[in-house]
This record gives sequence, structure tokens and C-alpha cells, in this order.
Amino acid sequence: MKRQGHQRLLTFGGAFSNHIAAVATLGKKDNFETIGIIRGDELTEMSNKVLEYASNCGMKLIFVSREQYRERNNLDFQNSLLEKYGPFYLLHEGGANELAVKGCKEILSFETEKYLQVVCPVGTGATLAGIISSAKRDQKIIGVAVLQGKEYLEKEVAKYLACENSHADWTIEHGFTLGGYGKSSPELRQFIFQLKNQYDLPLDEIYSGKTLFAISQMKRQGLLGQGNILFVHTGGYSFTH
Repeated sequence: MKRQGHQRLLTFGGAFSNHIAAVATLGKKDNFETIGIIRGDELTEMSNKVLEYASNCGMKLIFVSREQYRERNNLDFQNSLLEKYGPFYLLHEGGANELAVKGCKEILSFETEKYLQVVCPVGTGATLAGIISSAKRDQKIIGVAVLQGKEYLEKEVAKYLACENSHADWTIEHGFTLGGYGKSSPELRQFIFQLKNQYDLPLDEIYSGKTLFAISQMKRQGLLGQGNILFVHTGGYSFTH
């Protein structure tokens, strides 16, 4: 963005997006303008802690309908945003692009080779793709979908992996979305409450709490193999507790 001479960054995210919070934080820190196109025209800057935080960091939040949001990758829609808000550097939903995959390849290291199973939440698929790209051949990588996106998410991950030389076995588990993005259940909330009390481990209901809940359920159902499991915590708890 800086190399291209932009002082304004526009990106997309859901109501509880870690990415929106991160971009807003960086914009405030490095003193550049940020615009967040948010899915859900019924929302406001005060709808939840994530949006309130992003707004307080100086991010301009634009709330659009779900129909409009589905056009986020459409060139005509992007041009209409350009006309309305002026020149900007476009960063895709969740920060998902080839550079994101490259960065997420650094999550695994020599120290993580002992784990034969690696599990992480899946929103856009970029984090999962980066992990798959750097995984060893004998590691199984499992993504837990936090939103309704069967087949779509698989295609997104495969798209990012097309240019990678990966041999790892990977899959996405879709059985724990609890109905969609941001959806919860009494069982999930109780699970999070118990982990906070027992281990002083704060979790959110959107990403990491849902994923650890899925791990515990899959373990109980015999869907996970033996040995230690590496859980990749992708954040979120500080805005929901």
C-alpha cells in the first residue's frame, strides 16, 4: 500500500471480524485512513465490541446489505466504492490474498513437526492454506468452518494452494458452524465458561471457542487420531469478554 502511494485502505469484513479490528489498529498506529465495508445494514458502530473498537480507532464503517456484500469481489461494485470514497488500496475480505498465505506459512515451524494433527478455524481459508502449504507430508491439517460455506471454502483453499507445492493431507469440518457466522449455542457457551474457570483460558464464540469445542466433540466421537493436537488460536476473545 505504501509502495503504491496510498494513504487510504478499504477492506471487507463481518460483524465480528478479527481482520477489521486488526486493520483499524494498524491504521491508527501508522496514521493512515481505513474504511471497513461491513456485512449487515442493520448494524451500527455500537452493535458489538469489535465494531465499537474499530470505530474508536478511526475506521470509517460502511454497513451494506447482505446482497450488496456478496458483490464485494465484483469490479463494478469496487469501482462504485472508488467513486464514492476516492483512491484506496483494496484489501480483500479477511485480508485473504497470496501475501496472507505467505505470512501464514510461518505459523508452523521445526518445533511443530511433532504434531501429526493441526486444527484451526476457517473463515476465508487463507490461514488454513498457509498452514497446509508449510505442513509436513505426515501431518493432517483440519480446518473448522465457523460459517456456512461447504464446497465454497474448499474451493477457496484449493485456489490458494494452486501455486504451492503442498503434499499435506487436509480437510474442512463443517459440522460445528452452529447455524452460521456468529451463531452460538448454550453448549458452546457452557464449554467456554468451563475452560475459563478451569484453565483461565478466555475464548470467543466466533472463532477459537467454536474450534476448541469442535476438537473436544470430534475427540469424543473418535474422529481424531491419537497423539497431541496442535490448535492454532487465531484471536478474537479480547472483544467478546
